[in-house]
Amino acid sequence: MYGHFDVQPPGQATGWSRPPFSAAIGGGRIHGRGASDNKGPLVAQLAGLETCLATAGRLPVNVRVWLEAEEEAGSPHLRRVLDRHGHLLRADGLAVSDSTRLAEGDRPTLVTGLRGLVDLRLRVAGPGRALHSGQLGGEVTDPALVLCRMVCSLWDANGRIAVPGFYRQVRLLSPGERARLADDRPGPAALARTAAVQAAELLGECGWEPGERSTVRPSLTVTGIAAGRTGAGATNAITTSATARINIRLVPDQRPAEVVALVARHLRAVVPPRTRYRLDALSSADPILVPRDDRLLAAAGRALHATWRNPPAYVRSGGTIPVVAELDRRFGMPAAIWGLSGPADHIHSGDESFALRDLHRGSEVITRLLHEYAS
Repeated sequence: MYGHFDVQPPGQATGWSRPPFSAAIGGGRIHGRGASDNKGPLVAQLAGLETCLATAGRLPVNVRVWLEAEEEAGSPHLRRVLDRHGHLLRADGLAVSDSTRLAEGDRPTLVTGLRGLVDLRLRVAGPGRALHSGQLGGEVTDPALVLCRMVCSLWDANGRIAVPGFYRQVRLLSPGERARLADDRPGPAALARTAAVQAAELLGECGWEPGERSTVRPSLTVTGIAAGRTGAGATNAITTSATARINIRLVPDQRPAEVVALVARHLRAVVPPRTRYRLDALSSADPILVPRDDRLLAAAGRALHATWRNPPAYVRSGGTIPVVAELDRRFGMPAAIWGLSGPADHIHSGDESFALRDLHRGSEVITRLLHEYAS
């Protein structure tokens, strides 16, 4: 069993009605940073184990528990840890309740695929000291302008990633697979509510529907950009450097190392002459698919069905859980991944919360899963 207890930074205090790292219960929900991603589901897993031990005195199968503190950072030390201690984690399968319920209504979901990840940092160097923009503007390279130009070159007007060769290894879906996934996927209206936008604002790669673009297609987003000072106290100066964080999500059969090489080659081709810049790959993870006929996935499906009184939807998730891909690559460990978090939980945002009802249901799923897998 795997779960992570690290969380996103608190962000803007204005997004919270209470301090983000203080827990509070109200309205049938637990409020606080990480309540839904992933502390609530993690506690549900541990409570399920406790229930089995308290009622039966033993677990029906052997269980190893791994709680991670680097998942939100892309698990940068994961491979080194597994090189040294991987034998302690090897098992027949991996159980993970770290996902959002993606189906319409109050229906459980089982995840049959995760996107991979490449997290990049692009830094463009400028003058050795900040320069007066009136005295020297137009005389020296502005690193912020160069950075913007380089970042914009990664994306085109059709919503595609404009890196030559990027889509070469992208596995295409058959019409039947697209139709099957569409049946269990929330519609555009529900997706727009989750994204807090109007349905007309769901924009992305042409030729792919809302919900497909964030699950079965790769994506590129800028998750951070910085240059000089902005807002109150801004200075009229050319900054010494500018930095962007670039997050790329991958799909089968893309590989992180190849994608990093393609992006690096593209940036070398578009960077203005005599510009000093650096591209660093901070973390990466492979995409993963779980066979629908896997024994552990089937046991999790029965456990979810019995708990929710509703059969689970089988969905592809746009998220990434590095440990899932790494354990599968090393040991061939299949994963059962299900969503406990609801769309109203505001994961990675202000006023994050987790429903007490889902906490209790999550615990019940674990007890049922253990017995289903043992039978």
